[in-house]
Amino acid sequence: MKTEKRLNVIIEKPKRDCDYRSERGVEYYWAPEWVRDLNGSIARIKPLKYNGDVHLHMVSKDGNVTYIRGRIQKAFRQWHIDRQIDYMLLGVDEDADLTPEWDK
Repeated sequence: MKTEKRLNVIIEKPKRDCDYRSERGVEYYWAPEWVRDLNGSIARIKPLKYNGDVHLHMVSKDGNVTYIRGRIQKAFRQWHIDRQIDYMLLGVDEDADLTPEWDK
């Protein structure tokens, strides 16, 4: 099982509009924050690349990584595809943009 570092600090909610809001009202903030707001508790998410695609995973406080299923994955993939043209036009390395702020 893949794991990340244990969360030892509280992550603050980003001070911008969310990138995606699920049907259940969970707000997702993708690059550069990579977090989601679960009823006022900010939780980490991590984009992982494999087989030429990027997939979102939840990261628990203990560091356990779990695949996110459903419409959120589809919305994220569309966001990522939309951003690829921005990467090309701006000359930005898209892999660098996938590193979460909480992981730096």
